[in-house]
Amino acid sequence: MMNEKEFYENVKESIGFFLPMEYAHAQISLTTQVKHNDMERTGISIRLPNETVCPIIYLDDYFRQYQAGTGIDEVMQQIAKVRTGQGALTAELISPGLISDYEQVKPMLQMRAYDTEKNEKRLEGIVHHCFGDYSSGYAIVLNNSPERTMSVMVTPAMLEMWGITKKRLHDDTILSDLSKEPVLMDIGAAMFSVMGEGEGKNYLDKDTPREALGPGKELMCLTNAEKVNGAGLILNSVVQEKIAQVFGGSYFVLPSSIHEVLVLPDDGSHTAKELGMMVHEINATMVNPEDLLSDKVQVYDVGSRKLVNAFEYEKNHEKNIPQTRGKTM
Repeated sequence: MMNEKEFYENVKESIGFFLPMEYAHAQISLTTQVKHNDMERTGISIRLPNETVCPIIYLDDYFRQYQAGTGIDEVMQQIAKVRTGQGALTAELISPGLISDYEQVKPMLQMRAYDTEKNEKRLEGIVHHCFGDYSSGYAIVLNNSPERTMSVMVTPAMLEMWGITKKRLHDDTILSDLSKEPVLMDIGAAMFSVMGEGEGKNYLDKDTPREALGPGKELMCLTNAEKVNGAGLILNSVVQEKIAQVFGGSYFVLPSSIHEVLVLPDDGSHTAKELGMMVHEINATMVNPEDLLSDKVQVYDVGSRKLVNAFEYEKNHEKNIPQTRGKTM
């Protein structure tokens, strides 16, 4: 059985035999990309002579199939099928000059959330803004669904081409995300929604007073309509404020995955340590490493209107509480 490196080289050398005749003169190459949480993934690009845009097909999952016993010929056929189908989709979605036209790009912008510490390499090559423990990246989303996600991250070269500032990009992304109906629902309804059993009430549809949540609905899930790459909404200042209005004050942010975050009010019944241990355990046992957002619990502080580390928030909050306990008149 081939090792990982041998498998990738074999795919590169042999994939041409499984492609239609029009791919006879395609340029085939392997590439390594730094992805979320600085994970490196190996992919293959199969570029036709007349193509300006070429999809990258990541080979890690195919190698795992091969390790599990799938024949190399079947694996090759799968890759060829993806390329011939995905090539047409890519050409359809990316019209000539699309990326160069910022007015066309604006409605496609989406904010992505990253753990700043775990994504040093990933953030180096893309436009990003640091919010402390979390950083935002900016994606041009061509397709955003559970079945297939296709996007291009905004780079400094693109900003220069468009002639805009990073602040302009950030502001436009906020508006783009808001236009796609952010979703805040109680955790029970969110779980039923993921299973395809209806949609719960979206508390971001309007300013909902805290009392309207009802007992047992304090833990909420924030995501987007597609429930794909929705965690970046927690870095949207308008969404942050709307959640504070729903809860009637500051709230904790539990980084569930890159697709959603959980939020619950800071009502004194939870500690940063308790919530941090819970998030760490769930991430270690239930979250795919590629989907992991962070272990760092945050608090949205309505006083400063900022997202801050929950442990630091507790320390500062304790310092600001008047020390009157135990005193007598």
